[in-house]
Amino acid sequence: MTIPHAPLPGEPQGAPVRDRAGGSAVAGCDRRSVPLLELRGITKTFGDVVADRDVDLTVAAGEIHALLGENGAGKTTLVRVLAGLTHADSGEIRWHGEPVHVGSPADAIRLGIGMMHQHDMLVSSLTVEENFELARPEPPLALGLADTRSRVTALTERYGVEVRPDARVDTLTVGQRQWLNLLRILDGRAIRLLILDEPTASLTQSEREDVFRTLRDLRAGGVAVILIVHKLSEVFEVCDRATVMRAGRVVATRPVSETSKEELAGLMVGHAVDTRLAGAPTAPHEVILTVSDLRTVGAERDLAGVSLEVHGGEIVGLAGVDGNGQRELGECLAGVRRPSAGTVTVRGADVTGCPPTELTSLGVARVPEDRHEHGLALGLRIWENVHLGRSGSRHLVRRGVMDTSRARRLAAELATRFDVRTQDLERPVGELSGGNQQKVILARELGDDADLVIAMNPTRGLDIAATQFVYEQLMAVRSRGGGVLLVSFDLDELLALCDRVLVMSGGRIVGEVPAAGADRTLIGMLMGGEHQQVSGEAVL
Repeated sequence: MTIPHAPLPGEPQGAPVRDRAGGSAVAGCDRRSVPLLELRGITKTFGDVVADRDVDLTVAAGEIHALLGENGAGKTTLVRVLAGLTHADSGEIRWHGEPVHVGSPADAIRLGIGMMHQHDMLVSSLTVEENFELARPEPPLALGLADTRSRVTALTERYGVEVRPDARVDTLTVGQRQWLNLLRILDGRAIRLLILDEPTASLTQSEREDVFRTLRDLRAGGVAVILIVHKLSEVFEVCDRATVMRAGRVVATRPVSETSKEELAGLMVGHAVDTRLAGAPTAPHEVILTVSDLRTVGAERDLAGVSLEVHGGEIVGLAGVDGNGQRELGECLAGVRRPSAGTVTVRGADVTGCPPTELTSLGVARVPEDRHEHGLALGLRIWENVHLGRSGSRHLVRRGVMDTSRARRLAAELATRFDVRTQDLERPVGELSGGNQQKVILARELGDDADLVIAMNPTRGLDIAATQFVYEQLMAVRSRGGGVLLVSFDLDELLALCDRVLVMSGGRIVGEVPAAGADRTLIGMLMGGEHQQVSGEAVL
């Protein structure tokens, strides 16, 4: 693969020196004396909040540099300054040794800086090719959709992304959309520095491996990559160096070969981290959720007769490659999609096709896959989001009027209970970090001690501490006798947290394995649609 690369005036030609193993020669940075990028003393405040304070960062050409830290540590603000989306209050950006002004995204693009944001930047109502056209430096539609279609086809074929150029974006899986966000940046631009903010948060293991393969190819072509990630395993899989931020400051930079997960985790939170899951599994109680022969028609992936049970006192995992019916099943169980056939019962009551408000009254909680798209109203205040769709169950409305004083008091109690870190519940929820936004959803959905929780990738994009908090809340539901159906693309997460794991492929449940001592090869075969060749107790 050839990555466009045009040297700046005075820059040495060619790729950086590489070691014999093929990795970047950046154990202590590139061997060339002048790095590609230097940030010196970057400070950015928002009112009384200091997002970044006196931050220094150096990135070499041909280096994959991890940027780590808890949500709110200042990582995203820093890269937004670099991408021209936010202006620093003070500090300097040097590009190959020379001071540069990055006052807008156009300035960043001219330097060869491209950024993929954590959250989807695609327009859902448009097609793939229309979204690519909107992202081009030229005026939209300047070259026409025929040219765009050929470029999109070439890119998707090169990277193995199975997407039609004329497909509407809202019909695509989360993983497909994430790939398109990346490919739009690589489309026809001379990328010299690629910034990726949580690029793998929504991807399956195979999709993550494809992304990492692409990053290695970019590195081999001399492109520098700043990779914001929360999963430390990914740092050791693909990165050369790691810089850790905490409370807006850089606390350490380490060559990956000279550090450990434990050290990096401790640097991120400021103390030693115990990532073990506390709490022994409980004995399963009565059946809470029963799904019988559930089917859909007209979905992106129709359900083809799904049956399962969730007992009180257990966490049941649902594994599978994205796009095999997990989203549709979750939507049916949460009342946002009506099945064409089959039944859903909660504690024996038939709730098939019931709306979300009725399911809420029956003790069903839902943690959606995309907190921005389906979980929060970003422009509303924090306390209002705590009660979205649940005010009736909390008896806050009388004669059609909400008791706002009581609603605020209850929201404050829930915010404290679920560790939502803010001093002002009147702020728009969109101003919170991703981890705190997820805690708002947990406060809303779990604050009434739900009997059944449908959790769809609930740790997506969260840091170590926030992920651990989510785990603790789900285990608390299990401990008090509730049931949890956990849908996740992270197999490690499922095997660590769940009592048993169901595997979904082709719109069906094709297998079940106990989480303890699970055979990962078997699960992989089931996920890959090879269930007809698998025998043994794991197969339903």
